[in-house]
Amino acid sequence: MLKPVSTTIVLSLVGLALSGCKAEKGVAYDMTPQQVYAKLLDKRLISPTVAKKYTEAGTFHRVDTLRDKYVTFSYSYKKIERWRYVVSLEPVSETRTRVSIELFPGKFLASLPKASVKLTYGKAAERVFSTIEDRPFSDRKVSNYTMAYITMNPVESHSDINKMKAEAIAAAKQAGISVE
Repeated sequence: MLKPVSTTIVLSLVGLALSGCKAEKGVAYDMTPQQVYAKLLDKRLISPTVAKKYTEAGTFHRVDTLRDKYVTFSYSYKKIERWRYVVSLEPVSETRTRVSIELFPGKFLASLPKASVKLTYGKAAERVFSTIEDRPFSDRKVSNYTMAYITMNPVESHSDINKMKAEAIAAAKQAGISVE
């Protein structure tokens, strides 16, 4: 039998996993595709997200749209596209629409560990969902999504951490810094 603390941990992990699934599988809203599409044209989705004391560097652009079907956004930094994400709209019924998001990492993002890519995906998903739901962007929801990924993929996440550590040590040694 599980102890109360263990039950709390298990329920927390289940909650994290479900929050990760939300972003991956899409969310159904009680809106028509036209209503959701109109929200995707909101200026908040092409302006930098302000989070506490910093603003994301770079710019967001809408690069492609098909009315009531999808909107493609691009993120660029120093005039170089870093990633794109496509927000697709799928009618579930006459008054309900499923919104799904697919991230297309550019060369820079694809070279990072998968946990970093998932963090970027979580940020993109939260930008979209918070805009559609008319609520402020939540760093907590992005963190939950990332933790869900790490929790559900512990071996891969551990390998990524070890790879980044080895790269940092190699770079320090190459720069002449003593690493113990």
